[in-house]
Amino acid sequence: MGMSHEGGADGGQGENWQLVYESQDHGASVNGVAWAPWQYGPYLASASSDGKIGILHHSPADQQWVRTEFHAHTNGVNAVSWAPSGPATQGPSLGPM
Repeated sequence: MGMSHEGGADGGQGENWQLVYESQDHGASVNGVAWAPWQYGPYLASASSDGKIGILHHSPADQQWVRTEFHAHTNGVNAVSWAPSGPATQGPSLGPM
């Protein structure tokens, strides 16, 4: 679910893509993904046909990806997006919805 890129932006020589994280946590197809606004840090939300929303966050302190999961709908989730909540320095709220 995460890729890292080093090299030219023009698609020329020197490109080097590297897989940095692969998630196999959803039990069905992933129908949409959305990055949180940059002010909140590296948060990626995923919406799945298994009815769950997954939130991935990269923790710079220990260089690990942390995953939180919510059961959202019995018939699957088609899309996901972010909305601001509180000061930008606080980060996204992952509490009960």
